[in-house]
Amino acid sequence: MKTSKLYLMYLRKSRADADYSDTETLARHRRRLLDLCETLGIKCSEIIEEVGSADSIAARPGMLRLLSLIESGNYEAVVCVDMDRLSRGSGADQALLINTLKYSDTKVITPFKTYDFANDSDETFAEFNLFFAKNEYRAIKRRMQQGRADAAREGKWISGINAPYGYEPYKLKGKKGYSLQIVPNRAQVVQMIFDLYTEQNMGTKAIAAHLNKNGFLNQFEKPWSACHIYKILKDPVYIGKIRFQKYKKVTKIVNGLQVVSNVRNPAPNVYDGLHEPIISEEQFKKVQQVKETHHIPHTTAKRLHQNPFAGIMRCANCGKMLALRSPDKKGKRSLYCTTPGCNTRQAYLEDIEEAVLYALGEWLNDYTFAPVTHDAGRGREETLRAITLLNEDLTADKTRLKRVYQFFEDGIYTAEEFRSRANDLNQKIETLQEQILKAEEEVKLIDAMEKARAEWRPQVQTIIEVYNNQPTAADKNRLLKMVVDHITYTKTGSEFELDVFPLLPQ
Repeated sequence: MKTSKLYLMYLRKSRADADYSDTETLARHRRRLLDLCETLGIKCSEIIEEVGSADSIAARPGMLRLLSLIESGNYEAVVCVDMDRLSRGSGADQALLINTLKYSDTKVITPFKTYDFANDSDETFAEFNLFFAKNEYRAIKRRMQQGRADAAREGKWISGINAPYGYEPYKLKGKKGYSLQIVPNRAQVVQMIFDLYTEQNMGTKAIAAHLNKNGFLNQFEKPWSACHIYKILKDPVYIGKIRFQKYKKVTKIVNGLQVVSNVRNPAPNVYDGLHEPIISEEQFKKVQQVKETHHIPHTTAKRLHQNPFAGIMRCANCGKMLALRSPDKKGKRSLYCTTPGCNTRQAYLEDIEEAVLYALGEWLNDYTFAPVTHDAGRGREETLRAITLLNEDLTADKTRLKRVYQFFEDGIYTAEEFRSRANDLNQKIETLQEQILKAEEEVKLIDAMEKARAEWRPQVQTIIEVYNNQPTAADKNRLLKMVVDHITYTKTGSEFELDVFPLLPQ
């Protein structure tokens, strides 16, 4: 029971607002909604704004905060431009949104309609609205992706204003799209980087130090780093190429939410660009050969055998992976952050190992899995009921089809009537069969997920129990990577803190 009427406002810029900047779009929407609130005589206690993709609720901090506030049950309504601003993502995201609004008795107020989810017709209307918005969003995204792919094949620059060092983007005359033009003084620095690497056998750290010593800054007006040098040396844009789909999106379900992340594509598409190269292909190939022969992986086999947290534990302050220090006078080894100037302090490895095992045990005792649902937002029993209803509809339509044939044979239907009715029923039957097959696959997936969960708990428990008995750090590392996605480490005073992110079963 709400003691007083509180209201929230949610604003988000979407792809449909491409003609306006982020600030302009949000300002226009805010003015429109504030006028609406004034007309209705309401006042919003908090306005939440964000600019982001509608792919996933989990990737939108503003929406996560909105859902958290709604869950409290203290708010009368959310004011927004339209329902599709809240979610145009997956069915699971839409189901989460509608259920949160429904069970907290929170309405949605838009300039066109007020949705009251205690009313079945409003809930149905909202579901249809979100369904069509999702399909529209998919179509828009598909057209955008196809447009980018076509532009890349034509050799155009498709990454906006973020041009590589040595170039700047410009609008092509007489046609759509952009290309790159050389910035002469910066192109000379690019040529210097390649020459230092191939002709003087300097490494990336030495090249960065050389540039910084001589007063050169990168395109962000900051000192050079070895990482930045490395990216330049391997970028084919400098030989007149355009690289497309350098990263690809990978979707996972984490704690019941859809999480989308970008991972490096090992085989991106490379096309001939319209821009002029800075480096010759011969020198670029030579650089790649030198890199392959001199390459040192971030975690060597030797280090991996010494550090059980290699590739797992990173500094919460700067994001860099922690390294293992040599034994001190007591014979103890420590983990430390290697970033110069980072204020994160080191801690003994054995203390960190003990804390991680304890955290895993506590997390395992406290964690409760939410009921397994498919991406469509349905649980196992709900899906089985849906299959039963679909089979009943299928049987009824097959019976109707038999009657259509019988009426045609008896001369009741003309040939034209027969074809029309038979085609309609055959299409319905085909659609129902596809829906049944899809629902059955949903049940199989849900069962597989439940099985994975059932096996996951004892696996974590076993790893906690046998961890300290492993003969090498490499064996410990292998075990941890079976159940831990990553760990963040913080230490600015005398005590350290760990955030352990378990690798939940998919």
